[in-house]
Amino acid sequence: MADYTFNDFTYKEPGVRKMHGRLAGVRGEFGLNLFAGLGVSVGGEYADGHLNFTELTPGASARTRLTHDYFRQTQGLIHFVYGSMVVAAGMAERYWYNHLEDSNRRRTRYNYTPIFFTYRAGPIYLKLEHDIWNKGWHKSHMSDVNPVATDIEFKLGKGTGSGAELGYRIAGMVTSRIFISYHKWDVKDSDVQSDGTQNYIESKNSVTEIKGGIGLAF
Repeated sequence: MADYTFNDFTYKEPGVRKMHGRLAGVRGEFGLNLFAGLGVSVGGEYADGHLNFTELTPGASARTRLTHDYFRQTQGLIHFVYGSMVVAAGMAERYWYNHLEDSNRRRTRYNYTPIFFTYRAGPIYLKLEHDIWNKGWHKSHMSDVNPVATDIEFKLGKGTGSGAELGYRIAGMVTSRIFISYHKWDVKDSDVQSDGTQNYIESKNSVTEIKGGIGLAF
């Protein structure tokens, strides 16, 4: 399958900062049936655009600034098919490049285990998702704004996520579809690191995505 997506994205660090914006992207998945009731697939997603960045720290400037961002996600899954129901699980990675104007670049990468349950009823399908966040890294390029500072890399805390997708398939020579989805995850505080001038931490945060799209299924 191949989809064009439109994503409403919100990132929050409670009491610290918020980023929100709308991103356009593409996603795809390719799978094979190995045996009756068993299949495998690989897939990925890419989106880019701009987010509005707002400081939430008391006393900080309330003005909103612009960030330049792109996201990519890759995954490999094993699928167990039971008639109209499919259970799938595997490994995935999510990467986020974030550059705040007049500030430093930030790169975040997380490995996680997604678990899916999909139910199909005629042209309609419902997919539920649960994510277990395993290991993550965040790199802040502190030298972008302070030449005497060193770039620092944090080990991110554990986390979990959940989501749902509702879609409608339109059969023809090539099956087309439309869908809408909701996805949310939360990550705990990172470890503490220093750039040589002071200590920093990546605060616990949450992300919410509301996504719509159109696509083709072959």
